[in-house]
Parts: sequence; C-alpha cells; structure tokens
Amino acid sequence: MTKYLYNIIQNEQGSFLIMTTFALGLFSTLAIGFLLLATTDLRISSLDAWTRQAEYVAKAGIHESIYQLSLDKNWDEGFTDVVLSSNQTYSVTVTNSSPTITLISSGTANGYSKTIEANLSISELKSNGKYRIRVNTWELQ
Repeated sequence: MTKYLYNIIQNEQGSFLIMTTFALGLFSTLAIGFLLLATTDLRISSLDAWTRQAEYVAKAGIHESIYQLSLDKNWDEGFTDVVLSSNQTYSVTVTNSSPTITLISSGTANGYSKTIEANLSISELKSNGKYRIRVNTWELQ
C-alpha cells in the first residue's frame, strides 16, 4: 500500500506545489479581508465616538445658555467658539422674543459637528432670584 502511494506521489510531480500555492493565496486573501473588516469597524467606532462628543458639546452650550437665561431673562448674547478642550468647541445663537426663546447650539469635536435646537419659555422670577425656564422642544439636527 505504501509503495502504491509513493508511486502516485512520484507521478504527480509539481501538483503539490500548485495546491500549496493556491491554498496560501486563499488564506492570504481571507486574512486581508478580515483585516479590512477590522479597520473599517475601528473607523466607524471612532466616527461614532467623535459624533457623540460633538453632541455632548452642543448640549453643554444649551445648558450654559439656560443658566445665563435663569439669571437674566433678557440675555441674548449667545456664545461664539467657547473652547471646552483642545478639540471641542461650541457656539450658541439666541433668539429672545420673551417669553419664548430659541437656542441653536453647534458643538464640534475633532472636526465632527452636531447641532441642537431648543425652544424655551421663561416664567416668573423665583424666590432665589432666578427665572423659571421650561424646555418646550429639544431637537437634535
């Protein structure tokens, strides 16, 4: 039996090399495909992280504006390029037609941006010297 197998192997000279080369090419193609999938997944994850950070930065602008309005119901200055860290900034525009106010906050993180629009209403002055503010709508754009 071993002599029979030995004769088969001897008669097919070079076929083992061709099969090995084909298998190596197939496995290399699969490995490259898996690497491309992994790097694409990393890019998508980092895009999602920076987009979320931009949203949080825009929310910070809204919250700071609400605080300013709680102190002065006629406040309408807004903010321009407030820096939270080296790659995070926000800008807020205020349309104050009391008692209804519209805030539009744009947050940027590492080149990605998100915008939030909030419509507010202001009511009476509370006993602590701050105005009561109600958020009517909050929309992520």
